Formats: sequence, C-alpha cells, structure tokens
Amino acid sequence: RYKLSVGSHRLKVTKSGYATVYRTLNLGGNQEQRVLIKLNPLEQKPKDFALVSFGGYPTSKVFVDGKLLGKIPLFKRKIPIGMRTIVYRTTRFGAKFQRRVKFRKGRRIFRHKFPMGKLWLLSRPAAKVYLNGDYVGRSMRPPYSVPAGSYKVRFVFPNGGRKTMRVRVRRGRKTRLVARQ
Repeated sequence: RYKLSVGSHRLKVTKSGYATVYRTLNLGGNQEQRVLIKLNPLEQKPKDFALVSFGGYPTSKVFVDGKLLGKIPLFKRKIPIGMRTIVYRTTRFGAKFQRRVKFRKGRRIFRHKFPMGKLWLLSRPAAKVYLNGDYVGRSMRPPYSVPAGSYKVRFVFPNGGRKTMRVRVRRGRKTRLVARQ
C-alpha cells in the first residue's frame, strides 16, 4: 500500500529480464485503487556456443571456468564462446593441467595428453606406497609410469611405520625415491 496525493501519477514497473511497464493512475480524494500488472519476459537471444569434444590421456576430469563437465571422453559439449579456463585433473594422483582458451562458434576438439615420467619407488623393508593419497602399489617393483609433476609420497611399512616425502617427476625421465624405516 502506498499513500499518494490526489491527482495523476505515472507508475513505472521494472524487473530484470522483463519488459518495463508504464501506467497512469488518476486518484480522487480518499480513494483506494488496486493495480494489477502483468510482466512480459523479454525474448532472450540464444547465446553463441562452441561445440567442443574433450579427450586425452590418462583418465581425467574436465572443468571449464571451475565447473565440472565430467570425465573424458566428452563429446559435443556446449561451451559459451569467449575466453575460458580449461582444467584437466587426473582421476588418479590428482595431476593438474590448466590453460586459457578462446572458443569461437563452431566445432572443436580439445585434447590433453599429460607428459609421463617413471617413478622408481625403493624402500627397506618393502612397503605400500601412496601418491597424493592414491595407492600406487608396492615398493621395490619396476618403475611406475605417472604423469609428470610434484607428488607427496607416503610409504607404509609392514610394522605400521610411515614415512612421507616429496618428489618431482620430470617428463620422459626416471626418478628414483628411496625410503628407509
């Protein structure tokens, strides 16, 4: 309820996404007037999209501007055109790749193959080994193939002892990590 003076008043009603409505009210003394206004939605222009398929190796989750799209392979996903941040995060070990990409209208295929390295895990006695919290296997085995990057390595020894170390695996190289209890 609004109290208005006697006379003519111009009413303007606006809401985002709807057409603006104008009404003129003519009020007499001690008169109550009810106004019902129907808002009509504006016709929204369809956004321009790029149809993008995502692939790569190893199995990864894909994020566009922080929003999870899913696990690769992903086919014909609608991505708004413009600059976007693409993030690939491996489902195992959590290796991450990030890149800014400008998408244009049309179809595009985006692939990322993580560079791989070898990690040779040695310990005395043999232990279970975890990379960034994911179980890799046992130590004292042939080198494991993992995406290049930095890892937190945890050795769990048969007697329950633990040792945590950091290691950087380089592309195309074999990295040796030794833990002693």
